[in-house]
Amino acid sequence: MIKNKWTILLTGFLALIIIATFTVENIYYDSLPTVEKIPPSGGVLRASYSVNASVVYGRQERTVRVENDFSSISLLLNSGAKVWEGLPIYSVSLSEVRLAIKSLEVSIFELQMQNEELMHDNEAPAGQNSLLRELNLLEIEVLKEKMEKLKFLYENEGIAYADHSGYIYYSVHQKAPVQSGQKIATISSDTGERFIKWQMPLAEGAHMLVGGYDAAGRPIGGWIEVTLQMRKYFDLAGTDVATTVPKDYEVLITKIEYNRQGEIYEFTARLIDGPELMLVNLMMEDGAAVQGICRYSGYDLYSTIIPTEAIKFDSDLNGTVFVLDKRERIYGDEYYVRQVSVQAIRILNNQTVLRNFSPFNEIIIASDKPLAHNMAVKITEPMAEIAGD
Repeated sequence: MIKNKWTILLTGFLALIIIATFTVENIYYDSLPTVEKIPPSGGVLRASYSVNASVVYGRQERTVRVENDFSSISLLLNSGAKVWEGLPIYSVSLSEVRLAIKSLEVSIFELQMQNEELMHDNEAPAGQNSLLRELNLLEIEVLKEKMEKLKFLYENEGIAYADHSGYIYYSVHQKAPVQSGQKIATISSDTGERFIKWQMPLAEGAHMLVGGYDAAGRPIGGWIEVTLQMRKYFDLAGTDVATTVPKDYEVLITKIEYNRQGEIYEFTARLIDGPELMLVNLMMEDGAAVQGICRYSGYDLYSTIIPTEAIKFDSDLNGTVFVLDKRERIYGDEYYVRQVSVQAIRILNNQTVLRNFSPFNEIIIASDKPLAHNMAVKITEPMAEIAGD
């Protein structure tokens, strides 16, 4: 009877110990920080930026210059006027053109006579004479070409005509004197090409690349995705009616320029006709604004890329991260965190490349309580797959 009594008491005591231990363990476990983790992964850096771009028409500019000094020039059009080949654009005094031709004829004759003398000059070194004669011949060719242009101007009563179609922009004033070789005007014409241009800050723009294509014809490098207004037609009671609809396109970056004064990068992407992009249907004016997303994919393959938010930086590229580990306890395995030093190689769009970091340790990216080195933690259920390892 006494033996049974002690057995009951001992069993009850053991039960109380087990219950107390279980309770204390639950309280301990519930007090632990709850963390989120991710495995470090390799790959290329990718980023996206919202940008405001503007449409730019491709232009070809041709410079109009005067062939001689003239006391006055008459501009025959308004600056910005549309011109076509053969349209009169300026005029000069016919008498001054005639005098300029006579002056060139005299200069050419003098150079020719000088060459005759050099051929019969036996006192000067032969090499020196030969060089002077070559220089004179070059000068004669230049003067002859200039004289032919002046003769053509004289035949046209001193009136110069446009050689190309486009829009003319004068660089001189009406009735002003001009000098030989001076820029008179620029004729700007549309090449039919369409571009978009945008800017990005130094930190973001430094990672962009000029686009291209790989061996399979797929786009690589930098590109921008833009929303363009397209002209669409539909039939309404037998009549074609035009409307506009927005459509997204990807266009490769063709040019990158760095503006040192503003510390910004300036980008140009060309819009190319294709199966899904017909320039004739684009509802765009020169200088029109478009919205776009600029995406970048790096070429370099990295072994460890983690979210930047997981790092506590001590300086620009040095800091610490918490990594997840597991250890044995009397009541079973538990998870804990270790604080380790890391060095960043590159940071882009909340992604950081780490130098010489083991890819086997899972990274803590969030915690509901402050963490410390060797602190025990619990992990959320969706991320607890390794518990059964």
